[in-house]
Amino acid sequence: MYMFVKFWKPRKSWLDMPAKDRQEFVQRAQNGMAEIAKQGLKTLAWLQLDAVTPGHDTGFTFCSVYQVPDRNTAIQFHNAMMNFGWYKHFEQVNGIGEIESPGAVLARVLQLQPEQSA
Repeated sequence: MYMFVKFWKPRKSWLDMPAKDRQEFVQRAQNGMAEIAKQGLKTLAWLQLDAVTPGHDTGFTFCSVYQVPDRNTAIQFHNAMMNFGWYKHFEQVNGIGEIESPGAVLARVLQLQPEQSA
């Protein structure tokens, strides 16, 4: 299983878009997500971020978290968002990775070498 985490915020193009066009865009986005859900995309959470950790905030307004069965489904989801035009209206960074135990990830963190830390 993989996780797909998105941090995003609106671009000026979204803020300038008429309300009717925004509603149509959101409806099309929801329809597209329903199609990808048939391939195993599971929405875990959507949230508006609180800026409560000064100096350590993401700089983004929203976050959404998904579970997908494999890396290919995560890539398909990303490509669908690109093709749909999501990134035209929202600045976004993504994180995709296989779900592992904290111990497994921390074991790799402990093995990092100076040339691997960046």
